[in-house]
Amino acid sequence: MMGYTAEQQVELIAESNEEKQYANIVYANEDGSITFEMNEKQLDNNRKKFMDHIEKSIETAKENKIELKVSDDYKELTFTFSKTVVIGVFISLYSLTASSIIALRMFQGEDPEDWHLVVRVIDADTGRQIKEGTLPDEEWSLNPEDWEE
Repeated sequence: MMGYTAEQQVELIAESNEEKQYANIVYANEDGSITFEMNEKQLDNNRKKFMDHIEKSIETAKENKIELKVSDDYKELTFTFSKTVVIGVFISLYSLTASSIIALRMFQGEDPEDWHLVVRVIDADTGRQIKEGTLPDEEWSLNPEDWEE
């Protein structure tokens, strides 16, 4: 996720899990996956953490003139904004929100081999869909050329 290896992610998780509120043990596997050993309370803490991240992303988006919608089943992510929005703000929100949704879905029991997230960008000025893609099936990026009709 977000360009980190499984080992790097385990190190980052360990930094925020010193009091074991999210897992008893977290380790990287040879296949690049990560295993969490946790109890029900820790599982609930993880779900809440990622739901909070998503809510914070929605608020940050509003502050930056971006409408961010997440479907109730966490399978669709839609951004609506004008092409005048700073692209770095969008990229940051996209990365954090998509990774939080994916993690939340894994902690809700979704099969890590069978998930999909539809990502859309809508032009706030015209209502036209600029881009749509499905993760992890497609490489997804937003380019200035995408705004041209």
